[in-house]
Amino acid sequence: MAGLVKGRFEKVDLGQDFLAVVDYAHTEDALERLLMTSRQLLEAYRFAERTDRMMRVKKRQFSLPGGGERGTEAETGKIITVIGCGGNRDKGKRSKMGEIASKLSDFVIVTSDNPRNEDPRAIIRDIEKGIKNDNYIVIPDRSVAISMAVELASSGDIVLVAGKGHEDYQEIQGVRHRFSDRIALEDAIKRTTSRAFRGDSPVKGARRPDRNCTL
Repeated sequence: MAGLVKGRFEKVDLGQDFLAVVDYAHTEDALERLLMTSRQLLEAYRFAERTDRMMRVKKRQFSLPGGGERGTEAETGKIITVIGCGGNRDKGKRSKMGEIASKLSDFVIVTSDNPRNEDPRAIIRDIEKGIKNDNYIVIPDRSVAISMAVELASSGDIVLVAGKGHEDYQEIQGVRHRFSDRIALEDAIKRTTSRAFRGDSPVKGARRPDRNCTL
């Protein structure tokens, strides 16, 4: 079953009103499967939400003058994906990963993975080459990228952090620095929950692409 293997559709649940997932997807096929599965979950959620809304409308028809529902409710749910690609590995897949993420996500944050001995910015540029839409921003710092994804999430959304899964390090210039996507995601959710009460400003440090980009 999904979620039982560490780093494979691993849910991070701290009581937030959106689904947060860490997944090891670091190939084109794996990323596509992850996004397709997430889209199916989102559609199922929307169907349940529409059904519930219809039931509430029927109940209101007996109490509202003239029957019918007053006002409309916007449909919720979007997929926000954080992706990067490893350095000193198959460069040909980078643009394809960007294309898949952009095509199947509502919004993408391109970041660093394990750059190893490569320049993280060069890897990110390779990923950007495959992105055909304007639905993305670039945040090289992976921790900040994850924080931004959480900042952007609303009720009913799905936040996917793809590429590293169970790994507990980030390799930069031959050095393995302690880093966990799950811990970064948990920390971001905790900070955002606290920030919501304080009214602080959102995460800074994002670079939008040269084209217009909206969420």
